[in-house]
Amino acid sequence: MQALQAAIDDPARTTVCLPRGKVYQLDQPVYVRVAITRIIGTGSTFNTASSGQFTIDDGSAPAVLLQNIFPGSEFIPLTKRTSRTLIIETAGFNLSILGGGETYVTDWIGRQNVIDNPRLWGSPKFPSSCSLK
Repeated sequence: MQALQAAIDDPARTTVCLPRGKVYQLDQPVYVRVAITRIIGTGSTFNTASSGQFTIDDGSAPAVLLQNIFPGSEFIPLTKRTSRTLIIETAGFNLSILGGGETYVTDWIGRQNVIDNPRLWGSPKFPSSCSLK
């Protein structure tokens, strides 16, 4: 995950595209910050350890898109703690939306979601364990 974090933190990069079919071990937090506007998984799979998660933080780009990122045996924890707009397309995340701003989701599924922001838009497939505050 150090190489992924380095790619995200590169100020000259706005897009990170992960190779198709690769399986990643998410064993530490990955912070989406700096100038990144999109992370495209191209069908990549993430196996998540107890400390692994994606965290959306402040950055120079007003919005970030996470697309085609799939979980392995567990849904991927994702925490949004910024007012940046977050767009999720075709992904499997357990969402914790703590920051302000808009969140748009399309073709997303997860469990144990906490949406502490009423500005959620799109067509999520909410499971019964989803908590909207």
